[in-house]
Amino acid sequence: MIVVQLAIDKEGQYEGKTKGTRVSVHHMLSDLWQGLVTDGLITQNEFHKTTFAYCALTENEFKKPFESKDSPVRKAGLSLISIETKVVPCPYREKWLKDGGDPKEHAHWYIPAIRAWSNTTFVSGEKSVLY
Repeated sequence: MIVVQLAIDKEGQYEGKTKGTRVSVHHMLSDLWQGLVTDGLITQNEFHKTTFAYCALTENEFKKPFESKDSPVRKAGLSLISIETKVVPCPYREKWLKDGGDPKEHAHWYIPAIRAWSNTTFVSGEKSVLY
């Protein structure tokens, strides 16, 4: 069995926060969302109710169920053959760097990609306050 999962590598890099990126998209979204609190467009409570379900494990955390004597994973007879981490560059950033171009055009196709995984979280944060 091969498992592919978001992870934190030995250098502390993870999705959206690598040596090649200056700003984590998750941190940027949080900063922008906090700006809406500052501007009075959402409440602090709405900000706190907006939570992204995201967890990236380190290599050691991935190994633990296979190495721990009492682990149900190990008791089931599963063993770890190998493990490796790789940084996969953001294809949107790579396209931007390669093609350059108009910032508005870049935003036109980049923003929907961000919305695809973030929009429901933002909407849920706002709605949780209303009900």
